[in-house]
Amino acid sequence: MDAVQREPAMPPQSVPEVRQVTVSNSSFAGRSIRDLQLREKYGVTVVAIRRTRGESLVNPAAATVLELGDKLRVLGRSDEIDTFTQLVAAQDPVLSQTPGS
Repeated sequence: MDAVQREPAMPPQSVPEVRQVTVSNSSFAGRSIRDLQLREKYGVTVVAIRRTRGESLVNPAAATVLELGDKLRVLGRSDEIDTFTQLVAAQDPVLSQTPGS
């Protein structure tokens, strides 16, 4: 009898991965991981944060507030991380534009 039980392979799109994302959108900065509901809304989990001043937070608490320039290590499916990256790394619109231009 085989001691190893074989499981069907997971489809590639459902295999979680870890990627780094830099916070450059001010709508994410100044808010906590909990308030942003990252897991519920985007399907990603922040597993580490590297601050611009060199501080590293591993397995940050839900109350941890994100800062502009933070480098987040996020865990999730590739498609979820792609969506999250587009939002959190989006540059804020130029504030000096005149209305209607």
